Amino acid sequence: MILTPLNLVNAGSIVAMDVSAGAGRALVKKGVQITSRDLEDLHRRGITHIYIEDGNELSTKPDGTISEATRQIALDAVTDLFDHIEDFRRFNLSRVKIAAERMVDDILANEEINVQVQDIRQHDDYTFKHSVNVTALSLALGRRAGLPRDELMVLALGGLMHDIGKKMVPLEILNKPSRLTDEEKRAIEEHTTKGFEILSQHTNTDPVIWSLARQHHESLDGTGYPDRRKGKDIHNLARMLQIVDQWDALRSVRPYKPAWSNERVIHTIRSSGETGRMDPAYVKLFLKMVVPYPQGTVVQLADGRMASVVAVNRHDPARPVVMLLSDRNGRPVPEDQRTHLELLQEPPETAIVKSLS
Repeated sequence: MILTPLNLVNAGSIVAMDVSAGAGRALVKKGVQITSRDLEDLHRRGITHIYIEDGNELSTKPDGTISEATRQIALDAVTDLFDHIEDFRRFNLSRVKIAAERMVDDILANEEINVQVQDIRQHDDYTFKHSVNVTALSLALGRRAGLPRDELMVLALGGLMHDIGKKMVPLEILNKPSRLTDEEKRAIEEHTTKGFEILSQHTNTDPVIWSLARQHHESLDGTGYPDRRKGKDIHNLARMLQIVDQWDALRSVRPYKPAWSNERVIHTIRSSGETGRMDPAYVKLFLKMVVPYPQGTVVQLADGRMASVVAVNRHDPARPVVMLLSDRNGRPVPEDQRTHLELLQEPPETAIVKSLS
């Protein structure tokens, strides 16, 4: 299978993985030929990439975090939780706990964790999908950091419920396409304290989980919210959540912004580690998991040539092995003359400057 930009998918292509709308409903199912109507519908929903079959076993694989079955279980659990949050008599965390267990099991079963940056991003049910994405990525980071299973469980539960306070923020503010007023900004920032209140007053869970809801927007340099905590006053699990929360948010299509490019998001996260907004050790660990240019990605090199990624370098994912598609003047390279470059061994002028797919 290969991950393909939606605008490059032709009607008639075979879908390699379900494209989910949440709550167990697939917009397009694996194994079917996609139609022009399907493509138009996915575009309207903000989906930018889908997996299609290409007959090549070495092509792009989904990221090595959690299985699609586990992801759906988690998404359904979070959706159900948010649906019943205002009726505290029915506030049952059993499904969330089952989902957290499954996610931890998946993470611990994966021998090699990697994060493909061109996965599916859409704005339908954003809060629910964002919560699951953040949890999967934070667990991957936690495993890289050597956390034991019991801490991974706390992180999983905290990740799935870290944005629970957003249920108390009016949708017209959360989804406002224009600039927020100061009052609206305060309303959004209050989702951290409201989440803390909900979890501390209405659940019998580990207090660390409450803290993750409150602290995931704090910054090491004291510029975050709601309490402007600094350094060691921020729980180490919240530091992990801060990184992956921003990662997923920047890469998602929202009513008020497009998804940022891979290069821009990676640069922002790296800079935040270097300037002290984010934990630099966790940033380094996280970026080592990131595969910014999965196999099949078309890229432009600094010298103007275009190339296709044919293999990921596990030691430096930003410098993969590529196959040249064009020369420096943009002329296509004939198929029988296309050569491979191992960018790790090449000079700086062959570095990738941007993804074209």
